[in-house]
Amino acid sequence: MTTGVKDPLGRAAIGVSVTYERTPAGRQGKQEIFFDPGSYAYLGRTRDDGQMISARAAWGVVNKPGARS
Repeated sequence: MTTGVKDPLGRAAIGVSVTYERTPAGRQGKQEIFFDPGSYAYLGRTRDDGQMISARAAWGVVNKPGARS
């Protein structure tokens, strides 16, 4: 775990690095997963070359399934 890092969108984050050994499918490498330092909400992740895999720009609570705002 590393504090004081930036997520894929440049926000302050906590980073957790995961290193993968070679899998039966031939994959190996490293990912860094980012969490908000205050709420520990998931913010995004990158792969070993630093390329963004995903980032959560916004989230919210709604009063019924499928609602968007």
